[in-house]
Amino acid sequence: LGAHVGGCADHGRAGAACGGDPGPDHRADGAGPEPPGRRVARCAGPAPDREARASMTKMHPLPTPTAQTPAGHPPRPVLQGKNLSVTLEGRRLLDGVDLSIDAGEILALTGESGSGKSMTALAVMGLLPEGARADGGLTLLGHELLTRDERSLCALRGRDMAMIFQEPMTALNPLHRIGDQVAEAIRLHAPGTPRAAARAQAAEVLARVGLPPERQSPTRFPHELSGGQRQRVGIAMAIANRPSLLIADEPTTALDV
Repeated sequence: LGAHVGGCADHGRAGAACGGDPGPDHRADGAGPEPPGRRVARCAGPAPDREARASMTKMHPLPTPTAQTPAGHPPRPVLQGKNLSVTLEGRRLLDGVDLSIDAGEILALTGESGSGKSMTALAVMGLLPEGARADGGLTLLGHELLTRDERSLCALRGRDMAMIFQEPMTALNPLHRIGDQVAEAIRLHAPGTPRAAARAQAAEVLARVGLPPERQSPTRFPHELSGGQRQRVGIAMAIANRPSLLIADEPTTALDV
């Protein structure tokens, strides 16, 4: 992501899809089973014999309110990145990424494996690999993210911004029941919520993602669910507090649809 995105002729036109070059295992007939041995997202890097590229596509806005701004000021973006770069061990993983997302808007990052899609998401969430450094500007609802410490970022994660991770087995705690994990996400940002109320709210959120209590009890552990069901739990945790920004890293990879 970064300087290479400008190579797409349609870049910047609302609704235009700018696709990166297909990788060597790209399926011409669309989605299908994942190849054996697929690994979770890794640090971005150049693809063999060419540079990996990613591009951005803006979808039509959803009918939701714009971000609140003082009277007389134009609506501010929910997320805005200017010249965002990420460096790890002297290697530039992201180079000059510019992006802007308004309330109710969907922004799609497309590109082959290693082009920096997951790295961009992790930079926004403040979850970069150890030793990685992000530079540039990155604001959420007008507040700078890159200068915040871990404590203040924790207060934002799950409340103002949330992420659906690509691999549900690494996103869920195998020792806790799924209902308790969703309830914990709720109580973490609303400490005064009674435990019973949080569990009831968690059951409602799980039902919204296709796991109603009468079919899949919230008392189950992650290992008792299929991969697609575990992904639904991850989605439930991400949307439980209705964050202003929702990041989805290949959310349908393991989904049973």
